[in-house]
Amino acid sequence: MALLKKIKLGLKIPFAIRNWPDFLLDYLGLKKGYLVYSIGDKKVKVRANSIDKKILIELVLDDKYFPKWFSLKKDATVVDVGAHIGIFSVLVGRKVYSIEPSKENYNLLLDQVKLNSSTIIPFNIALSDKNEVIKLYNGRHSARCSTVRKETSDWESVNALTMKDFFEMNKIKQCDLLKMDVEGAEYKILKSTPKEVFNKIQNIFIEIHDVEGENRQDLIEFIRKQGY
Repeated sequence: MALLKKIKLGLKIPFAIRNWPDFLLDYLGLKKGYLVYSIGDKKVKVRANSIDKKILIELVLDDKYFPKWFSLKKDATVVDVGAHIGIFSVLVGRKVYSIEPSKENYNLLLDQVKLNSSTIIPFNIALSDKNEVIKLYNGRHSARCSTVRKETSDWESVNALTMKDFFEMNKIKQCDLLKMDVEGAEYKILKSTPKEVFNKIQNIFIEIHDVEGENRQDLIEFIRKQGY
């Protein structure tokens, strides 16, 4: 991160996080255990000295998923695929179907639900191209868990659904925003999703990863062909 950008983000901290001294101490590696940050009228629980801090910076300070040009109506429906510990799900402040396959991350997601008077509906599942039990591989850190990339030999079994069946099972008629960060599984999930489901999705925010055997530009073109 460039020095100028670090300074700009640093100046935002006292305005964005009420208990900002705790954040600075965590940034310096001086905190342990768990921290609960007060952000507006929301509470966000994170693991100290972990990747959670970087995600908080991206979402709260860097506006990565909250660009100024984009807005959601108050009664919007959001589907958060790859919710991690639920920071985005909390901060978006709408009805959110929050999907996270990692049991450890999911348990923190449940804590976010308890801390906030929210409309988060949590699911400890994965999305894929088939309805089946699949392996979720642990990554170098908690945000790198993946069903397609094997960074480590450690894994856990997770139930997976297709996007189509997830929408049908939850009777989702309209999704105002689909946010997806699934560490490479986006190719399988999206390419197996029929047009009838895309017709229900108004906007997509997605992180596209490099995956062996897949082409990033091909996926971008596929998404464009769905009308985005």
